Amino acid sequence: GQTETTVTATLSMEKTPLTITQQPQSVTVANGAAAKTTVKAAGDGLTYTWYIKNAGAKSFSKSSVKSATYSVKMTATTKNRQVYCVVTDKYGKTVKSSTVTLKMK
Repeated sequence: GQTETTVTATLSMEKTPLTITQQPQSVTVANGAAAKTTVKAAGDGLTYTWYIKNAGAKSFSKSSVKSATYSVKMTATTKNRQVYCVVTDKYGKTVKSSTVTLKMK
């Protein structure tokens, strides 16, 4: 009388493999204007996490921006800010965009 329990696993295939279809671009705007850069990606259930590094900072930190477009008002503090995006699909796969610079005129 031995009882054996098995675990049922569900295997699913990605409909669309996770890829970046358009990298963000470096931008130059006037002081006080909004600098925007966008990443475009293909995949299932995508989420976006932007990382930022101000000029003079030692490392990148996670920003609060969760959309495909990163936007920030250009000031002396945000001048030459570097940003990149990590895109995650619903399967937990991630892809990192190129790093771009928001420059102020």
